[in-house]
Amino acid sequence: MTALPAVAQEEQVEASPEEVFEEFWAIYNDGYALFGVKNIDWDAVYDIYRPKVTAETSDEDLFAIISEIAGLMHDLHVVIRDEKGGRFYRSGSRSLATGDFDIGTFSLDLIGQSYATDGLKSIADGTFHYGMLSGNVGYLHFRSFNDMETSVGAIDEIISAFEGAGAVIIDVRQNGGGSDAVGQTIANRFADQKRLYMSVQMRNIMEPRDSFAEPVDWYLEPAGPAQFTGPVVLLTNSRSISAAENFALAMRALPHAAIVGEYTAGVFADAGQVPLPNGWTVDVSVNIFRDPDGFNWEGIGVPPDYWMANKADDIETGQDRVLGFALDLIDTGRIGRQDGSQQPPRHVPVE
Repeated sequence: MTALPAVAQEEQVEASPEEVFEEFWAIYNDGYALFGVKNIDWDAVYDIYRPKVTAETSDEDLFAIISEIAGLMHDLHVVIRDEKGGRFYRSGSRSLATGDFDIGTFSLDLIGQSYATDGLKSIADGTFHYGMLSGNVGYLHFRSFNDMETSVGAIDEIISAFEGAGAVIIDVRQNGGGSDAVGQTIANRFADQKRLYMSVQMRNIMEPRDSFAEPVDWYLEPAGPAQFTGPVVLLTNSRSISAAENFALAMRALPHAAIVGEYTAGVFADAGQVPLPNGWTVDVSVNIFRDPDGFNWEGIGVPPDYWMANKADDIETGQDRVLGFALDLIDTGRIGRQDGSQQPPRHVPVE
């Protein structure tokens, strides 16, 4: 995470409500990367909310005011914490912000019991699950992008197990994110050649709000002892978050891959945590991710090629309609063919 200007620890003792508000506004003014993307006039926000804070403003009211401002950003990486007072606020999707992560529309147990021909194998402390589905289709689910060494060992084991598979389904539904570098490493095991899939720009701290460093390009390229370059379907939902979304950008760059499911959560940027002078902390999004066409999907999410969503009663009745559609799509033979009937490549390879 990127270091942001913060008040010194010895100053975090007593602070007036006005001082806390001013510091809160300044922290985002000096470090938040997404004002342009979100179309937020931060000066107007100050003019609207600053008069609401006085020396008599209670902690409860101040937290409510700051939280309301954070809500304007609609950004899951923007978090306000008052640990001493037991208060917490997360901006962004209402259900995710309130911690409603599992809404009953995905079940790994169901897939293992009803779709996998011989169950699913769990590795890397349960982070990865894989197995074979009917029709000689490999299935891989992972719930986060954490720990590079463990992830490398896991994905290489899985790619080896999928040797001879006719197609692979990669599932990042309910994936809460983690390290983009881990996501890149996993995606490289499905790369056919070097391809640009995203770029990132860091906000220049303490400089004008539209000041950014030069973009850094991220590429896919074949890596590891083996790669799977046959037909691939990526499954996503609204609980595919952060690094899972940048992973979706990577798979989206492959001509032999298609995405089935829902738009991802729409929260891409990295965040840094900064203290306020009264001991509260705030999380600040510090960079911008763009796809190879220069488009930023922040607040939108990576779009699927085929939109499909489960309902809770689908799972209760023993069916995963999203996975079922992916299997039917593979059966058409229209993923990864070179005769023009495949999903059109979105991005050309890098020479």
